[in-house]
Amino acid sequence: MPSTKQKPSGQGKQPEKAVVTHVDGALDAPPELWEIIASSLPRKSLAALCLVCRQFCSTISAILYRDLSDPPLNIAQSSHLVETLNNEHTLCCPTTSLSIRKLAFREGYAANQKSRAAIEALRGLASHPQASVLRALHWDSMPGLDDSGRILLGGNHLPNLTELVVKCDAERVNNFNFIQTRGLQTLQLDLKMEDDYDQYELGRKICYKLTEALQMLPYSSPLLHTFHFRLAYPYYEETFPHEAYSDLIAAMNDSMHFSALTTLELSVDLQNDESFDGEFDPYDDDLPCTDFGKFLVANPTLVDLTLSVAQTTCPKDVPFLPHLRFFKGTFEFAAALLAGPAHVEKLDLTFTGPTYAAFTVFRTVPLPSHPSLTHLEVLALDHNGKPLKMVDQLTPSTLAQLVSSFPNLTHLDICISGRFEDYRKDLMLLNKLQTLRVQEYKLFPGFKLARAGVKEEFPPNKCIKEFKHIVSNLSALQSIEICILADAEESVDEEIAFYPPEMKIEYRFTWTRLPTLKFLSRTKITRGRD
Repeated sequence: MPSTKQKPSGQGKQPEKAVVTHVDGALDAPPELWEIIASSLPRKSLAALCLVCRQFCSTISAILYRDLSDPPLNIAQSSHLVETLNNEHTLCCPTTSLSIRKLAFREGYAANQKSRAAIEALRGLASHPQASVLRALHWDSMPGLDDSGRILLGGNHLPNLTELVVKCDAERVNNFNFIQTRGLQTLQLDLKMEDDYDQYELGRKICYKLTEALQMLPYSSPLLHTFHFRLAYPYYEETFPHEAYSDLIAAMNDSMHFSALTTLELSVDLQNDESFDGEFDPYDDDLPCTDFGKFLVANPTLVDLTLSVAQTTCPKDVPFLPHLRFFKGTFEFAAALLAGPAHVEKLDLTFTGPTYAAFTVFRTVPLPSHPSLTHLEVLALDHNGKPLKMVDQLTPSTLAQLVSSFPNLTHLDICISGRFEDYRKDLMLLNKLQTLRVQEYKLFPGFKLARAGVKEEFPPNKCIKEFKHIVSNLSALQSIEICILADAEESVDEEIAFYPPEMKIEYRFTWTRLPTLKFLSRTKITRGRD
């Protein structure tokens, strides 16, 4: 007769069976449910689920390894991934490798030995007979592009690769053959040249090889729908390869015509460190001509356009204008676009100035009326995409013009100069506004920047008092954010413009009318000049 003595909780097999039964029940859930659950979990949580049991591992690992590009892996995770893909057991039992749809190799194994390991991992994926699941490859700031090009062009090893994102220093590349990977639908090129006076021969070689590769892109990838081209090239008139650069721009204008191109970003930066003296003008006629007007006319299906090329002027007849829904660029180009029969829904007006400089001019021009526009951003950024500390940015009179042109805005993000109350009257005219974000630069006199000091000098309740005048008149408003770039007054000197702010303070306010107006504050303070 079995013993009736009960075992303590946590001991014996009964609790373990209960856990297993629970796990089995969870695994019986439809795959679509697991997709929904996984989409809301961070990568760390998915990895933890894989350790629960073998059944969980087999189910969750496919979701864990599916997208290794967003969010990007850190350096340690990237190294472990390369080791996993090069492991003999992985090659014999390729469950992991066959789950990868988006793969990113990032800077962090830039050393030659680790770079070769990444190349071997990619070669192993390409050589496997069932490697067709790989859809996207991101190659970020690391050597080995020449070898990767040979792998990508090696027959039908990766027949379903449709997305290629490359960020690199151009002088590390001996050829751009990877651009000719067949069947691409998305191609992003982020190329940068080192700041070196003696670069004529190298720059000439790079321009010609890049020209040759881009000319073949419409033939190798005729169904390309997304193309990002960013080129940062330090400009020194004596050593700049003018002829080779002109041939590159001409080839892009004359040869790159696509029947399905909907998303386009063109960004060319010819500045150098000498531009920090305030004398550099991107609109200078003496700069090499960089006009992509023919490129724009030759691609009539554009829906999303980002343009950061100062010398490109808007053509008179833009065939894609009736389809365009999003534009990011300058006030001048936006004014020319909106003068036609456009139905743009989102507009990002950006001023790009020298890094950490506060003496440049924020160019604005009046924009035509456009009732269909619902999203508007007006920002000043440096060449790294970080906010500029400009004292004279978007003026109240310019905001008044924007509100008059776009009365149906639901989302507004602006950088201002002066007091917030100077903008209140015009903001209150946007009766459909749902979200508002404001960025401003401030000096805090007489105290050391710290969390306590910031809250004492610029407390959240000061913002709340000011915002009450707005929300009482805007019934659709749901949230307000304010971002303050701050320096202590003691830090101000003639070179303060060249440095990022000492502190960045972000306040977020949401509110409800149940039962009365109430603000909820979320504060984020970032210290340091990084």
